[in-house]
Amino acid sequence: MEIFYINIKEFINKYGTGLFAHKAGCDKYKIEHSIGRFLVKSTAEKIYGINDTEIVLNNKKPEFKDKKIEFSITHSKDYVMAAFDQNPCGLDLEFMADKDLNKFAARYGKKFDTKEDFYKFWTQKEAVIKLQSTPKYIFTQVFKDCYTLSAASSCEFLKPVCRDFLEII
Repeated sequence: MEIFYINIKEFINKYGTGLFAHKAGCDKYKIEHSIGRFLVKSTAEKIYGINDTEIVLNNKKPEFKDKKIEFSITHSKDYVMAAFDQNPCGLDLEFMADKDLNKFAARYGKKFDTKEDFYKFWTQKEAVIKLQSTPKYIFTQVFKDCYTLSAASSCEFLKPVCRDFLEII
């Protein structure tokens, strides 16, 4: 599994929002969504040599129409990420904002001693939802000191590699 990311602010500073303005307007979520699609399609073309990058929804999960490679997209605050693998995968990234941990502990019937505990639980839960099957492996790490990143896979894999897409192109 490889994970590629884009820092949204750096991307907009370098390329502006012109690439996405006609689709996204000024809505932050829509711009993040558009940058995510750009990241997936560009990575598929440049890194994996896939020419047909048409994306379709299958059971609400985006995938390439030709299914040559699996991917999962996530975005949170300043980053957009996409995981790529030969097998189904799920990816979630969350900025670790302060939360009322007691509220979430009551809601989920779990004890969270720290916000890191909560975000590990939350990103793993979201990554598994995006995987849409029972995971054989879940990987979690802190990303850029203030985000939690979790990846779920339908097969066993080694620690994924995170690469800055803007340094590659």
